[in-house]
Amino acid sequence: MLFRSGKNFYVGMNPEKGTFHLEYGTSKIPLYPVLRALGVPHVDFAKYVGDGVADQNKAVHGKHLESATDKLYKKIVHPALIKPNATLEEKVTAIEGKFAQTAMDGSVSKQTLGTAHDKVTPIALLEATKRLLHTHEGKQDIDDADSLGFKTFHSVDDFFAERMKLFARTWLPKAKMRFQGRDKIREAITPQPFTDTLKRFVTTSTLAAVPTGINPIELLDHAVKVTTLGEGGIPNERAVPYETRMLHPTQYGVIDLIRTPESSHAGVDLRATVAAHRDEKGHLYTPVYDVKRKLDTYIQAGDVNQKVIAFPHQKLEGTVDAFVKGKVMKVPVEDVQYQFKHYAQTLSPATSLIPFLHSTQGNRSIMGAKMQTQSLPLLEREAPYVQVKSHSSDKSYEHIYGHTILPTAPVDGTVEKIEGGWIHIRPHGTTKKAEDRPTKFKKTLGPHTFHIEIPKGVQHYSPSAKVHMTTSADYGYLPGYKGPDGDSLDFFVGDHDDGVIACYDKQKNLDGKGWKTTDTKFCVGMRPDDHKAWLAHPSMNKNPAIRFANERKFKDWDALQEHIDEHFATTKTAADEDEGLIKVPYQDNFPFPSKTYLHHTLEVKPGDKVTKGQRLADSNFTRDGVLALGKNLRVAYMAWHGLNSNDAVVISESCARKLTSEHVYREVYPITHKIELNKNKHHVYYGAQYTPQQYAALDEHGIVKVGAKVHQHDLLVAGLSKAEISGTDLMLGRISKALTKPWREVALHWEHGSIGEVAEVVKTSTQIAILIKTQEPMQVGDKLAGRYGNKGVVAQIVPDAEMIRDGEGNVIDVIMTSAGVVSRINPGQIVETAVGKVAHKTGKPIIYNNAAGHDTVQWAKDLLKEHNIKDKEMLWDPVRKREIKGGDGKGVFVGHQFIFKLFKSTETNFAAHGVGPYDINEQPSKKGGEESPKGLAKMEFDALVAHDVRNIMHEASTIRSQKNEEFWKALQLGQPLPVAKPAFVFNKFTALLEGAGVKMHKEGSKIKLLPKTDKDILAMSSGAILNNKTVSAKNMQPENGGLFDPLMTGGAQGTKYSHIPLHEPMPNPVFEEPIRRLLGLTQTGFQEKLREGGGAYFKKELAKINIPSRIAKLREDMKTASGASLNDMVKQVKALQALQSQGISPQDAYVISNTPVVPPMFRPILPMPNDPKQLMVADANKLYAHLMDANTVLKSTVLESDRAKHREHLYNAVGALFGTHEVADDELRGQKVKGFLTAISGQGSPKGGFFQRKIMRRTQDVSGRGTAVPDVNLNMDQVGLPEEMLWQMYDRFIIARLVRTGYPALLARDMVTKRHPAAKDALMQECKERPVYINRAPTLHRYSIVSAFPVPVLGKTIRVNPFIEQGMNLDYDGDALQVHAPVTAGGIADSHKMLLSNQLMSDQTRDKLIAYPQHEAILGVIHASQSEMGKSTKTHTFDTHQDLLTAYRKGGVGLNDKVTITTPMTKKAEYEEIRASLEPLDDFPYHEMVLGPLED
Repeated sequence: MLFRSGKNFYVGMNPEKGTFHLEYGTSKIPLYPVLRALGVPHVDFAKYVGDGVADQNKAVHGKHLESATDKLYKKIVHPALIKPNATLEEKVTAIEGKFAQTAMDGSVSKQTLGTAHDKVTPIALLEATKRLLHTHEGKQDIDDADSLGFKTFHSVDDFFAERMKLFARTWLPKAKMRFQGRDKIREAITPQPFTDTLKRFVTTSTLAAVPTGINPIELLDHAVKVTTLGEGGIPNERAVPYETRMLHPTQYGVIDLIRTPESSHAGVDLRATVAAHRDEKGHLYTPVYDVKRKLDTYIQAGDVNQKVIAFPHQKLEGTVDAFVKGKVMKVPVEDVQYQFKHYAQTLSPATSLIPFLHSTQGNRSIMGAKMQTQSLPLLEREAPYVQVKSHSSDKSYEHIYGHTILPTAPVDGTVEKIEGGWIHIRPHGTTKKAEDRPTKFKKTLGPHTFHIEIPKGVQHYSPSAKVHMTTSADYGYLPGYKGPDGDSLDFFVGDHDDGVIACYDKQKNLDGKGWKTTDTKFCVGMRPDDHKAWLAHPSMNKNPAIRFANERKFKDWDALQEHIDEHFATTKTAADEDEGLIKVPYQDNFPFPSKTYLHHTLEVKPGDKVTKGQRLADSNFTRDGVLALGKNLRVAYMAWHGLNSNDAVVISESCARKLTSEHVYREVYPITHKIELNKNKHHVYYGAQYTPQQYAALDEHGIVKVGAKVHQHDLLVAGLSKAEISGTDLMLGRISKALTKPWREVALHWEHGSIGEVAEVVKTSTQIAILIKTQEPMQVGDKLAGRYGNKGVVAQIVPDAEMIRDGEGNVIDVIMTSAGVVSRINPGQIVETAVGKVAHKTGKPIIYNNAAGHDTVQWAKDLLKEHNIKDKEMLWDPVRKREIKGGDGKGVFVGHQFIFKLFKSTETNFAAHGVGPYDINEQPSKKGGEESPKGLAKMEFDALVAHDVRNIMHEASTIRSQKNEEFWKALQLGQPLPVAKPAFVFNKFTALLEGAGVKMHKEGSKIKLLPKTDKDILAMSSGAILNNKTVSAKNMQPENGGLFDPLMTGGAQGTKYSHIPLHEPMPNPVFEEPIRRLLGLTQTGFQEKLREGGGAYFKKELAKINIPSRIAKLREDMKTASGASLNDMVKQVKALQALQSQGISPQDAYVISNTPVVPPMFRPILPMPNDPKQLMVADANKLYAHLMDANTVLKSTVLESDRAKHREHLYNAVGALFGTHEVADDELRGQKVKGFLTAISGQGSPKGGFFQRKIMRRTQDVSGRGTAVPDVNLNMDQVGLPEEMLWQMYDRFIIARLVRTGYPALLARDMVTKRHPAAKDALMQECKERPVYINRAPTLHRYSIVSAFPVPVLGKTIRVNPFIEQGMNLDYDGDALQVHAPVTAGGIADSHKMLLSNQLMSDQTRDKLIAYPQHEAILGVIHASQSEMGKSTKTHTFDTHQDLLTAYRKGGVGLNDKVTITTPMTKKAEYEEIRASLEPLDDFPYHEMVLGPLED
């Protein structure tokens, strides 16, 4: 039984014995004796379960009344409140008290048990036993756990408030103790507002999801997000049953049936609908029309599968489609109880914005809804030509949502002033001395709507209040209005228009001095019986100090209104100039987390008259008050030189400008005590590196000015820091070679490619925050999308003069492939494109009703015919000077489609990394940004294994994944390459295992993990650690005898192992399970023996085990054993065999007298980068200190009674260090300190562990990443890589090549930096000889990694031949590719093996191609074979190939026509002509590389 408060427990049944019990965790307490103790006679028990079952329970548990009661008493009563010698009566009283405090959900218990219970009572327990028995006997079905009738919905606020209450409960006694002897409150209360538990909930809880804040729809979408994970739900996604992910009838109307992720959270993360309502208990309601009573009302979601509810938009005549107990059926209209009001009530905000929803495939609708939330604000934004009709009026959802983000006038009035982000409005009919003027309110609650006119001064104080059910009757409590003196007007609302209307004074007893009215309660719309029940309810008169008096009944609603006017009217006197003004907020460049912002452009000024509901401003997400997240663009569906393959699109230059998005970036510069901000001083030392214009944008402190325009690499903050030996150098004993300048530059630069304008600069004592606005046009690789899940990247931007034009000469904005529409079953996209032409012609938006139910395609055809518009047009190619007639000769499909520019951009995906820098684990540092290294993880290594490229795997595991200064130096200087050293992370992994008491033993290619014995610990130790000191605070030098003792450990970066002697031997916590199994101990028994005898007891008992004899006996016993017993024996045998094979006795293996201390290089202490006075201390050092403290306490313990407690404390400290136990120290637990095994395996998820992050996945030098776009100019063994990426990745190889040709190494480095022509030649040669290998995650098979020769290209995208699509599963919808360069000769040879041309056939079916043309290439072949001109029998004769090409471009010859060329061309001439016809790219011979050398 799950309760709203109190301790959860289960009522269980043993089907074999027919007995019942209470389950608290693993404890089972017989129910029958508990019920008898609570006063339930045997005969009453028999009434619920029958005489036979009752007698069986009596026979089995009848004699256990006292023992069962005692067990339950100790289980549910707090240990501090348990009375040692409590009588049976006292125990029963305590149990009854705890049960009374356990609040149950009445609606759930009513569904399950048939009766509503709000707390645990004997009757509730009896009904639960009856239900269990009936379910077992097949008389009743098992409850549908996925029904919303058994679920409640709670916000993060609810859980946080609950934790605050728990925190307050525990904090109160502590606060009282702190107050003793103190006069000031600050001395008693900690300044930190939250406990560590609250902090963890806010920052790391499953529910602590932060909206990305791209646009207002994303914020709205996040606000209605519903998840089954986390607090009160399912602990993790892997535990979610399949059935729970499926749609359920009770979700209709409250949960969006479409909006869910396409990931592992499918069916787990959902969205509430626009019509869903939630009451205070967490139940969801959906609006319906009551067919019988002919009024609008609400029903609880859990009741949907128990009613007959017709679907919306049907005439209630004859037979209709309806839900009948959760199933869709046709029923006579006479059987219908309710009807859903509107189709849109089944959708969430993002989904409701998709037109033609029924003409769109389901998963495409999911993506379409998601795309709405990822769209960027555009400079030239527009409302859609095609909008969606809302459920509440003739207005569109775009209009409704647009107004939700805009300030509107709440009353008729005049704008008095605008300042500080507020618009001040004075209501009409008021002066600065406000009159007593009523305001009308309309309230709708559940099925009932009532109107009340509230006088001025009586304010609605709880606008977000929900229904709070206080009794089992169908009415609720709504906090209504609050008077100026604090009195509140509370309405208890029923469901009957002609019901009782009355009010009562709530009065408080003044300690026998009379009664004072403190509140007024209104009872409206209640049926007489309900009214009596309400008055009799305990909540009305449960407190003797409170009473309800002075009943006043009203004959109708007008009488009620008169009473409110008379008794709650006040006259206010103006206190200042703002008296009577209403403030409406607006936003001025409010930044969102995802580099966008909300800005309101005011449409009013002081003195303007406004009317209620009038829009006061527009925004950068709306146009004229209508939501405008995109642009209506002219779209053509056709092939275009293979560049719009799959989801890729081609756009015009003017379209790129139309899709210019607005952004705001927040650049932060931390200020420390060493930073000096002085523009003149910075200019003295570093002025040669910057231009006068760059310095002119800074103020005298070197901080960029507001309004300044900044270009890439411009200074934002010209900071300096005094050059000195760093704390790290000092600690590690390093001295700087030379301080060439007294000041070190610590500057902040603008590193974005777009020009920015500084909008705001905020300086505090700790940082400078700079807001910079940009306007960024569409770039190649940026992502755009429609509303139907049709998303793709821009493959090319075509100049307007060269772009295809429509029949009227207009430049086509976007060219999409028609193949993508068919393969993705996306007719809605086509319908919008067609009818968008109508809206464009008429200048009026089309508001489409998704619930219309007609044939959408026919509707679109009729609309086009009505306006004399054709869907296809003849297009014009201005480059080839020819008309494009389409495949059927009737033209190309052209129209207008609403297009978003999405958040994911080319810059987001781009990264290029050379060699270094490195993190504390000597791996390439993942610092983020464009220089962040990419990684290879297990799936990538599996694919490399499948390729059998051992040299590449060796490079990836040793050279490229760790710091190798000697290797890279030798490579550049042309010296013999040194043998790669073992990876630092692997040595650290070994050290972490050793530190956890686990010995890592390597035999050939196998690694064995064994218990680490005292002999092993002492053999590798340089000596004992004497104290828990680390380094001196004065000079950062290691303390003698401490954890960094130079002699014992080697100092701050030492490589020596040491050890800590334990005062008493201890069982190795890692091997607690085999110890318990071998000695036959339970967990509790193990703890008792530990406290009583410590490690000495276990050592003595384990010494008694003769391994061969025990194994033989276990094998014999296994012959007859089964279940858990057999499992236990098998594990014992395995443990003993492992010890026997290594010649280790159990007592030596499992009991230790020393703990190993790993070398300091694996547990460093380093100064904080921004504040050297603060130290970064590795977790191991804190746990070693904690262990030594526990060791010292046990050593100094004199009393034997205390020794057991401190012995257990020491064992737990060893376990915390090893990573098997949670650390007991509150401070360390708050710091989330992790032991060795926890650090290795990860806490909560393996992904966060050292093994997964650093061993299985390794970041790589010479790597990069970019967005994939198609390019048919490349051959299958080529890949177009951004020029900047190649310079970054190949710099060491270029230097090496230049050095080999005779350039000095330093000069070669300078030549690479300056992009010298000779360096460019070296780069080109490297590209021809050193193929890169590329992969796309997830790497599912070996074809997900292929090699290709790089070709330098402009921009930041990676260009690929479409033949690569199948293996990579590329569709160009924002897919990112990772690039890696081989280093050694063996790696280069391996990379050649992975060329696509070497692996054309599939592994699964050897006669099946894995690389073949798709989409656009196939369309080209089809068009070529169907060319009408090919039907001609005439042969065309041309003098040269050039004449033929000219005729083809002019349309004089078709692809299939017969031609004769009278002057044959030599091979060289043909090559030169083709090459000359291709435009060069930059100063690289790009197309020479495309075509290859002539001899090829």
